[in-house]
Amino acid sequence: GAVVATHDGLLLAATPSFSGDTPAACAASLSVHLETDLSLIQQTGLSEALVWAPPGIWYLARLAHNHLLLAYSSDPDQAGALRLSGQIAAQQIGPMLLSGG
Repeated sequence: GAVVATHDGLLLAATPSFSGDTPAACAASLSVHLETDLSLIQQTGLSEALVWAPPGIWYLARLAHNHLLLAYSSDPDQAGALRLSGQIAAQQIGPMLLSGG
């Protein structure tokens, strides 16, 4: 599953496996707290991270205009596939965010 939300919680896109307000709220919270909660990404200049949290793995990517892409896999053995999927999604979404469309 994946979610893209603005820093104020506006859900821009979500896969069917994520529904309701929880994914957008989670993405918004992470976006707002990016500097403190995800300081490793900020300090190293990285734009993405993989986070293992039972029972699966999260892919996080910073996008244009402080948007955050979250993708999740319940199978931690699929970290490489999750990262590749996240990178492709970020490349496709990025130009839309920059153009405002």
